[in-house]
Amino acid sequence: MRVLVLSDDRWHPAAVAREGLAPLAAQDFTFDWIENAADWSAERMAGYPLVLFVKSNNVSATDERPWMTEEVAAAFVDYVRRGNGLLVVHSGSAGYAEIPLFRALIGGVFNNHPPQCPVTVEPQFGHPLTVGSAPFTVTDEHYMMVLDDADADVFMITISQHGAQPGGWTRLEGAGRVCMLTPGHNVEVWLHPSFQALLGNALRWCASAKRSVFITGADRGLGFGLAVGLLEQGWRVFAGQYMPEWPELGVLARLHPGDLHIVPMDVTSVESARAAAQAVAAQVPHLDMLINNAGVTSPTNARTIREAQDYAEMHRLFDVNALGPLRVVEAFLPLLDRGALKRLCFVSSEAGSITRSYRNAWFGYCMSKAALNMAIKNLFNHLRPEGYTFRVYHPGWIRSYMSGEKNTEADLEPEEAAAYAIPFFINPREDEDRLALVDYQGNEWPW
Repeated sequence: MRVLVLSDDRWHPAAVAREGLAPLAAQDFTFDWIENAADWSAERMAGYPLVLFVKSNNVSATDERPWMTEEVAAAFVDYVRRGNGLLVVHSGSAGYAEIPLFRALIGGVFNNHPPQCPVTVEPQFGHPLTVGSAPFTVTDEHYMMVLDDADADVFMITISQHGAQPGGWTRLEGAGRVCMLTPGHNVEVWLHPSFQALLGNALRWCASAKRSVFITGADRGLGFGLAVGLLEQGWRVFAGQYMPEWPELGVLARLHPGDLHIVPMDVTSVESARAAAQAVAAQVPHLDMLINNAGVTSPTNARTIREAQDYAEMHRLFDVNALGPLRVVEAFLPLLDRGALKRLCFVSSEAGSITRSYRNAWFGYCMSKAALNMAIKNLFNHLRPEGYTFRVYHPGWIRSYMSGEKNTEADLEPEEAAAYAIPFFINPREDEDRLALVDYQGNEWPW
């Protein structure tokens, strides 16, 4: 997980945070550092799902001028509301009492502290952010805090001879998450095993704010429409790209920095699927939803059995339409296991319905979609008891490029088809224990 760290001020050298984060950097995190506020920009920040803020309101350790303006504070508010995470540690709460937007964002600010003294940190037992931690006592600055947000979830207190204070809390802001940890003046505090557990938990919690989805075949057509629609609804989208020469995804990525990530993906390759999963795992700790959208058809579909069949072409259709989703699910399952939603979506087709089949040809395409439906049923049998939910979808006749050129005779533009599909994919169903193939009008199709 990539984290942007803002650190270094007159009283809190960046070296403390660097040493304190080193054990976590050796595990699951990559930390990029800004120690001079002149190097910060909203655009740079937008490239990260999470900011760790351990910097009082100084430009740098050698420049004590305040750096945060209302414009900067507004950028932080917008960043979090869009579904990103902000973890504020110790000095990140100092010097911002007169910056209303930022103060409201973090839920409260530092007021004062007595001279360093023994401070007991008491995490709340059983809280998700305190897993692996236990009460401990260290020498530290005991921060006296002003907690403005009465609805903040306080999960830790700090106690010294000077009294008890809120030592850790969380709050939600838009689609994003904010966490505050008040201890941390000395490196010994950062390196304490219980505080390391708190840091790791807080980083992962903050980074999990925005739901994340991977879409195969997102270059154009329905896949691209799904990417656009889910971005508009606040999702972090990982877009599987098969055709880097096709420009639309690149344009979309520039419009949604930090929210749209383009990932090379060839669903016919196990190695490509695994590399894509690794690329996503480097950005987020889990995945909430997988949409298997990539699919192909063939110009030889109309050949009846009295004509020579193109069996190599049928193999291609099976490889993409039936085996491709299986490869992708296998590669991404570890990320989905850690997600909260555990949603598997498959773009199938009425062509896979045996009961309602009316064609006298289209062997490769129809058989590949029927095979996909069987694969989904077997996945359902295994994964539904583990909490997974499934969506099997016939999107209608779309003006897509499945045959190589845009089909202008079809019924729906991709963005229209996506508008029908997205509510079906993301909303709960009344009966999640029954697998069903549903079309864009809400009709259920027989297998």
